[in-house]
Amino acid sequence: MKKALVFILLIISSFAYSQYQVGFGFYLNTISPLRAGEFTSPGTNSFELSIKAVLPDYQCWDFMGGWSKNDFRFTIMKEVHRQLFYPVDLYLGLGFHIGVWNKNYMTTYSGSKFYGGLDGDFGLQFTFLPISFSVGMRPVWNFLGTDNFVWIKQVGIRFCY
Repeated sequence: MKKALVFILLIISSFAYSQYQVGFGFYLNTISPLRAGEFTSPGTNSFELSIKAVLPDYQCWDFMGGWSKNDFRFTIMKEVHRQLFYPVDLYLGLGFHIGVWNKNYMTTYSGSKFYGGLDGDFGLQFTFLPISFSVGMRPVWNFLGTDNFVWIKQVGIRFCY
């Protein structure tokens, strides 16, 4: 009887955490070609700390601060989540970013020290108890300070409540 009660409480808490209000976590990103071992290759990875606020209508605001060996940046994304099935959500978002290149990048490439542009993102988010795991793609277009387009692959983990 005690095992059944514990199991029922776990199921109820899982449903309570499936739609969290705020999540704190990080993303590991890479722009290298898709192949095994890409997240361990130096120079192509970046990291982002994230705070995601969820609104009642499955919309989210994701505030990210990130860095790599060449730059520091701040990104704001507005996302829409749709539940495919429990506990998997499909998300789609649009936002913008601003950033600054570090000294190592500026000595190699001339141009503006600051950059900015538009971001999109789409992917899947898996939410189990107070942990959320996401995998996705993020097209990024830099048009302020530089002009380039990259596809960022990202893996994220977030603590939710």
